[in-house]
Amino acid sequence: MRHAAIHWKTNNAPGVVIVDGQIKEWPSALGAKPTEAQISTWESEYQFYKDAADAAEEARIAAKIQAIADNLPSWAQVEAAVDNIGSLADAKVFLKKLARVTYWLARDQQN
Repeated sequence: MRHAAIHWKTNNAPGVVIVDGQIKEWPSALGAKPTEAQISTWESEYQFYKDAADAAEEARIAAKIQAIADNLPSWAQVEAAVDNIGSLADAKVFLKKLARVTYWLARDQQN
């Protein structure tokens, strides 16, 4: 996390080289090389940022899943739609709607 925190805090400035958690190269354009105390603060800030970003992404996915669920027809409506498929064109329309739900759910799953 130390490596990520330093690069996050410096906005991925070129010339910052970190090896085994230690700053090996620090561009003078960034000012004085940070102290251990500063880096520790950056790590805390980065963890807070990362936790907030992760929570926001989880909330976004949950909201999308809920929106899909809220807009799904009842099982009786689905069953009636399947029973009323009378042609290949009707089947294609139904399968596209089903595939859209599957696609959105699968797209947002984290591995």
